[in-house]
Amino acid sequence: MIQSTHDQETVMAVLRQMGGYIEDGSVGMEQEWRYAWDASNLQVVAGFDELGSLTSLQLTGDTLIVPGEINRLSQLKELQVWGRESVSLPDDLGGLQQLETLSLACAVAPVLPASLSQLSSLRTLALCGYSQWEQLPQELWQLTQLEKLSLSQCPVARLSGQIGQLDQLRSLAINECGLTTLPAELGQLTALEQIDLRQNQVSLLPAEIGDLSRLQRLLLENNSLTTLPEELGALSSLLELNLNNNPLEQLPASLGQLAHLQCLYLAACPLRSFPEQIGQLAQLQTLIFSGLKIGGESWSQHPAWADAIGQLARLRYLSLENCNISYLPGTVAQWHSIQELDLRWNRLRSLPDEVAAWTQLQVLALSYNPWRSYPPQSENGGRSSACSFPVPDCNSFPDRRWLAAAARNPA
Repeated sequence: MIQSTHDQETVMAVLRQMGGYIEDGSVGMEQEWRYAWDASNLQVVAGFDELGSLTSLQLTGDTLIVPGEINRLSQLKELQVWGRESVSLPDDLGGLQQLETLSLACAVAPVLPASLSQLSSLRTLALCGYSQWEQLPQELWQLTQLEKLSLSQCPVARLSGQIGQLDQLRSLAINECGLTTLPAELGQLTALEQIDLRQNQVSLLPAEIGDLSRLQRLLLENNSLTTLPEELGALSSLLELNLNNNPLEQLPASLGQLAHLQCLYLAACPLRSFPEQIGQLAQLQTLIFSGLKIGGESWSQHPAWADAIGQLARLRYLSLENCNISYLPGTVAQWHSIQELDLRWNRLRSLPDEVAAWTQLQVLALSYNPWRSYPPQSENGGRSSACSFPVPDCNSFPDRRWLAAAARNPA
């Protein structure tokens, strides 16, 4: 046990020899655990319980074997174990009653000890890279006190309905897991504020998702969704909806009921028609349409799109990059609130005079369009000619190459 300053200095010296460090109550190790916990160093473990400020421990290595002595770290709040090959956990972790966050990452999944359910303070569990799992372990569903669950690169094609038992969850993240199916029990997680299912193969959302009245962020980028349930409109607290890179053909009419939505991402979605219901999203500030092809046609075949955007009185950032737009209708004069607009990689040959109404515009990107007539030079005295109307500071444009690009791509 550590009885003096000299003893503590000895502990620090041993830690340094093992490739470790201690700072602000945290210990980090860059050696394999099996080296750190050999017999000659057990005295260091015995002394850890005297370091009252020790709250965080990070272990990295190829093969990590965590011994039962870790239970002596009674004040530990955060434990990160990252094994490049494998991690072995002790059967009993019941001594870590202060543990709040546990992060495990390795190629070979360790057995989750049943004692995890005894850790009454555990709120966050992150598991990454368990490529040999065929299904999630049953022990996971016993952690009913969890508030945040993160699974990454774990082969989980189907999510068990037992997830409904984790009714304290506020954040659920399942990324790059090959997930295809979501259970109806997802709707029982009424405390959820964020769902992150990016980089999976989910093809259908259960109607019960509409029961998540506290949900603020729903991230579904890079999945296989072709439709969305009308119940989506019941997400009364939703602030952000990311649907980028899904084969969506249409959006539910109820989308317009998302009264608090601030950010909507629809990049590269092959919609059959323009979703005019977005005009009802009174709080929308960010709208991403990059790569959106409406029925494979030019946006000129859907004249209502500019009117719908014009109804968004709070819209600040709009991306229409690579949307096959051939002209801007005069109704773009309604876009009074736009501050940043991306029109790159379209088929624009000119801009209408109505763009002078964009008095709030600060950033405009116009590169890679077949310009026939260029916007006139600014008369703001020495500023960039990349703007065709008064802008607070044309020199602040991130994309000042558009004129040269237009010259390289003549009509």
